[in-house]
Amino acid sequence: MQQRAQGLKVKVPIFVFREQKTYVVYCPILDLSSCGKTLHEAQERFARAVNLFIEELEEMGTLDQVLTELGWHKQEHPRKEWIPPQILKHSQLDIRVPSYA
Repeated sequence: MQQRAQGLKVKVPIFVFREQKTYVVYCPILDLSSCGKTLHEAQERFARAVNLFIEELEEMGTLDQVLTELGWHKQEHPRKEWIPPQILKHSQLDIRVPSYA
C-alpha cells in the first residue's frame, strides 16, 4: 500500500483463491478483495482497489479512524508511518457444512 503524503510502501498479506474461473485476491488486514480472469489481472485490480480505498478515506477525512479500526497503529519514531497488524498464524480449521444430495 502506498500513502501519497509520505510515499509509504507496506507489504500486505494476501490470500489468492479461485472461484470457478475467477481468481480472487483478499487482504484480511484491509478487509478488501478484488478478482480477475487471471492472477495478474486480479492482483492489478486489487492494487487499484487499495489506492481508491485510501484516496476515498483521505477525502472523507476518515483514514486514521478506519485504519485504527482495522488494527493498524501509528508509529511516530523514527519516522511517522502506519504499521499494519501482523498475522500471527495461518492455519485451516475443520468445519461442517450442509451437504445436499
